[in-house]
Amino acid sequence: MNSKLTVKPVEPPMVTLTEFARLMRVCPNTIRSWMNANKLRQDRHYLRDGRTIRFHWSRELIMRLMEDWKPTQPRPRGPRNNGANGANGANGANGGNRRKLKYRA
Repeated sequence: MNSKLTVKPVEPPMVTLTEFARLMRVCPNTIRSWMNANKLRQDRHYLRDGRTIRFHWSRELIMRLMEDWKPTQPRPRGPRNNGANGANGANGANGGNRRKLKYRA
């Protein structure tokens, strides 16, 4: 017995936009908006043949998405502007936030 085993590389499964949305647990319109916003880029994240869009569902795709979508640091918040009277209001530290009554009984 002189048989050689040849191993073919396994191609990742191709999924449609709807299947990709289901796997990502988002709406298909979310995927379309990500494509329009260039969060998903053609030839890097998906393939297009005319109107047909296919995604290679693989570990490499997930790694590319994680690499491209690294979280950004939130913008630092500046001091709050509490009006023209300063941080404590016109009536001092505790009395400035009281509401005035419109009607008196």
